[in-house]
Amino acid sequence: MTITREHSKSESSVGVEQWVRMYRRMLMIRLFEEQVNELYTRALMPGLAHLYVGQEAVAVGICEGLRPDDYITLITGTNDFRRGNILDIFDSGFVP
Repeated sequence: MTITREHSKSESSVGVEQWVRMYRRMLMIRLFEEQVNELYTRALMPGLAHLYVGQEAVAVGICEGLRPDDYITLITGTNDFRRGNILDIFDSGFVP
């Protein structure tokens, strides 16, 4: 049995610019996480480090799909949470 699928150039609505933007955001998150790990392992950062390495695509993919009027909930390891528009949350001084 042979299964074939026709591919159409219009199947994906994601352009090259969007792929590059998403990749850059994932890379920025990874580099930040590596720096946090470096600071933590050298005992230069107080507290605990809950790293996000390997999960960068989750954050970028979710944020890429958000519209300006969408709301999200952020929860930290200290059980602090904020609900609202992502830009409003960070503008209010929320530090996860």
